[in-house]
Amino acid sequence: MNFFNTLDLLNQATSLNNKKNSKKLDIELMISSLLNLEKINLYFNPPPMNELQREELFSMILRRNKGEPLAYILGSKGFWKMDFEVNEHVLVPRPETEVLIETILDQILEDSLTVLDAGTGCGAIALALAIERNQWHVVATDKSVKALQIAKRNKLKLKASVNFLRSNWLDPFGLEQFDLIVSNPPYIDQNDPCLKADGVKFEPLSSLVSKNKGLGDLEEIILRSYNCLKRGGNLFLEHAPWQTNEVKTFLSKSNFIEIKAFKDLNGDERISSALKF
Repeated sequence: MNFFNTLDLLNQATSLNNKKNSKKLDIELMISSLLNLEKINLYFNPPPMNELQREELFSMILRRNKGEPLAYILGSKGFWKMDFEVNEHVLVPRPETEVLIETILDQILEDSLTVLDAGTGCGAIALALAIERNQWHVVATDKSVKALQIAKRNKLKLKASVNFLRSNWLDPFGLEQFDLIVSNPPYIDQNDPCLKADGVKFEPLSSLVSKNKGLGDLEEIILRSYNCLKRGGNLFLEHAPWQTNEVKTFLSKSNFIEIKAFKDLNGDERISSALKF
């Protein structure tokens, strides 16, 4: 079997894909994954690549050039100091959602809570909260069997305590069951041009798009959360910045109080919270 100098391959691939989706950082991460190396060690005497690894590298580059998210190609995505398994059945966790985790941890200081993550996907929100607050009892739902399979594998890998259930939002739950409900639901309008953006077009449409100009699932979760929350319980939602006023209206109409909006890393209002009194 032939072997190839890894750094020569990196330079060659970078040059060939200079104006395509596969940027140098992407290719570095692909090679690091194939060689089971930390990226920081790639330039310090890396092992050579064999023919099969070289072929796999160029196959990965081709997938990336077609617009497939790098996270799907590598099979994982870093989120909140952890690596989560992802594939085409779940959304790729975004940095904006880390702000949702940070906001909850800053605002909710109680040690013992019952928590629901509605629409968990790969489990990133539920697992991050369970690891940061190991006394919280965290339940997470998703209607996708394949998404829950990934979430459960992430749970095993991270050794976190979360109870995953197949459900549409809050269907199985009774009155005043939770101290905290959190959700990052679909909130994009079906005609939004962002759905054609690099990477996004490969993600599950049902996890991105909602009816009523992207507001349908947000409204449903708000309406149903009020009854499922205990008195003094909190609801936290991620949404598009332009939806802040609509979300505030939904919350107010559902009798929530202390409605607040929090900004993401770009300074846009992407997180809303409210209290059941």
